[in-house]
Amino acid sequence: MTNVANSYLGLMAELNQRNAAPAPAPPRSMKMEIDDNVTEGYDELFDPPVSSIMECPVCLLVLRDAVQTACGHRFCKNCILKVLREGRKACPVDNEPLEESQIFPDTFARREIQNYTVHCRNYNERGCDWLGPLLELPSHLKVCLFEYVPCTNNCDVEVLRCDLEKHLKEDCLKRIEACRYCSIKVVFKNLEDHHSTCIEFPIFCPNNCSQDIIIRKNLDDHLQNHCPKARVHCPFKDLGCSFEGRREEVDAHFNDSFKSHVADLVKVVCKLKENVDKDVVPVRSIQQASAPELAQKLLALQEKVNELALRVGEAAEKGNQGVQLAELYYSTQNTAISKIESSIRDLTARLDVRDVSITELQAKIWNGHFVWKIVNFDKLFKQATTGEVPAIHSVPFYTGIPGYKMCLRVNLNGVDSGASTHISMFIHLMQGEFDNFLPWPFPGKITLMAVDQSENDPLHVTETLVARPGLQAFLRPKTARNHKGYGYVEMISHAVLRTREYLKNNSLIVYVTVTTTD
Repeated sequence: MTNVANSYLGLMAELNQRNAAPAPAPPRSMKMEIDDNVTEGYDELFDPPVSSIMECPVCLLVLRDAVQTACGHRFCKNCILKVLREGRKACPVDNEPLEESQIFPDTFARREIQNYTVHCRNYNERGCDWLGPLLELPSHLKVCLFEYVPCTNNCDVEVLRCDLEKHLKEDCLKRIEACRYCSIKVVFKNLEDHHSTCIEFPIFCPNNCSQDIIIRKNLDDHLQNHCPKARVHCPFKDLGCSFEGRREEVDAHFNDSFKSHVADLVKVVCKLKENVDKDVVPVRSIQQASAPELAQKLLALQEKVNELALRVGEAAEKGNQGVQLAELYYSTQNTAISKIESSIRDLTARLDVRDVSITELQAKIWNGHFVWKIVNFDKLFKQATTGEVPAIHSVPFYTGIPGYKMCLRVNLNGVDSGASTHISMFIHLMQGEFDNFLPWPFPGKITLMAVDQSENDPLHVTETLVARPGLQAFLRPKTARNHKGYGYVEMISHAVLRTREYLKNNSLIVYVTVTTTD
């Protein structure tokens, strides 16, 4: 009986000791760092839409790297860390005091979100029909035919993956092509340099003569023997004529001086005859030994006479050719001038037509991402403060093709509560090419950013507005530009504007991002 009692007392003592042990500590918060490669939550096209409990209250997007606070609210890791590190030590939802040590990874939410179904990012704009879990989206984008990829020839151009083969064959500046004149294969962007030395390349005469096209390898022969504007001597140079000029001038000189040149030739022949006569002696006094010598002199004299006659004939022929070339030259020039005048008239008409659509074409290239560099800021700011130019408007831009057309209005000296203290910014919808095919009122989200142009740790000022269907600013415009705008009267204060490099080289950069939810 005593042994049983002792065992019972020992067991009770052990239980009391265990109950007295301290309770296990709550999970410890891990040291968290901001990911500089990520700015906010997942801005993907989820199908079906994600419940609001999985949206970050800061960036209003689906949670990325979800964390949970001690007060039970979920945020993107980067979003809540930025809030706390910018000086606000309280939960953005309930304003309860909050430290980084009270933030914990939400493994359940992260796993659930990675399994949510999303469309490819190229679904709306380019028609990719891929649909799968968010976890597999990065892998799909590596093979998506509608994703922009860099050219494999490193030509610094990005094209859709489905267009890459065509780009490499037809458009890439670094593709290999054969010269159409000599068939040598060269890099396309170097083709123009190759043409500057290609021996088969057609060129114009450097003397601007009447011959339209000359193959480069034939240029020397053209200049030496045919070009009417090449500098040459008169064919009678050996007879004492000193005239020198362009071939066409020499031909004209030859025609004008033909009689005098023939007279000079006759004088030379007569002089030769006199020389021959001096060498003639009576036949009786000639020794047999001198006969071969005399015959040789006569043959030499005959050759000189024949040579002079040949030169006279060639000179006469060149004179006739010079007249014909001159007539052909002037005829060709008149025809070329008429063709050029006709081409100028045609090009002028085409430019007049194209000028009408240039502004509209420029607006379409922004595709929902618009950058406006406001130059000469000090001058514009002074005009705003004096009331001379209270507001400036950007060029129009589209949210996509098809898409909504809009522009940005900036009041550098502010309006309403921001007057004289802030820069105000407003979005204005405009009448666009695709309005008949778009849903109205405008559905979507617009982010305005005043860009900090600092090279190290830039601190951009960003505000995001969500369309409100009940406001006139988002209704379909009835005029070229909706007179009602929507934005922020206190976008950035004048004091903050000059504390960092929001102004650089007297310029302010504004970046607008538009995301539609149609």
